[in-house]
Amino acid sequence: MGFGADVQAEDQTADGRMDIALKLQDAIYIIELKYGKTAEEATDQIIAKNYAVRFASDVRPVWAVGMNISQDRRTIDSYRIVQVK
Repeated sequence: MGFGADVQAEDQTADGRMDIALKLQDAIYIIELKYGKTAEEATDQIIAKNYAVRFASDVRPVWAVGMNISQDRRTIDSYRIVQVK
């Protein structure tokens, strides 16, 4: 990408698929999107399915980013960011 990021969508893991893995120079963000649920459910899924294990040998910190899209407004109505490594 033009801003120096490596973006992978629907990246397959041993226990499901990460919606988005965003690898920047100084950090990695695992992003999970939910519709009509909660941002907590999204980050809980990242943690429960151990999506960050793929980056265990990487020295960069890994952050779980959960976002929920509102059913009535169709916009992001909540988000949560948790460091997982």
